[in-house]
Amino acid sequence: MQRITTQATCPVSESNKVTIAKGPGAVMGIGHPKNVGSCTIYLASYESNGRNIDQCKHIELHPGQGTDWYYPLPGTSFIYMVCHKDCQGGTAILEYDAPVS
Repeated sequence: MQRITTQATCPVSESNKVTIAKGPGAVMGIGHPKNVGSCTIYLASYESNGRNIDQCKHIELHPGQGTDWYYPLPGTSFIYMVCHKDCQGGTAILEYDAPVS
């Protein structure tokens, strides 16, 4: 797997969510996601029509926090990352292992 670093604009808006994975790669999830920025970030599962599958079932990563794997919800077509809505002037940076499709 390849290690990827992705940055999102803060604060969050519908127009600045960042695609982390799509299609078959989204179904598999992402490995070892870690927040290396200064703002809290969220990872969420979205359907092919762009709708958040379950707004209560996202993963929240605080600065410096990571996890072994992000498992998306059934029916996921996209995994998006966004910056916390209250973060002003900070950075939202995610490192993760690229999904295998």
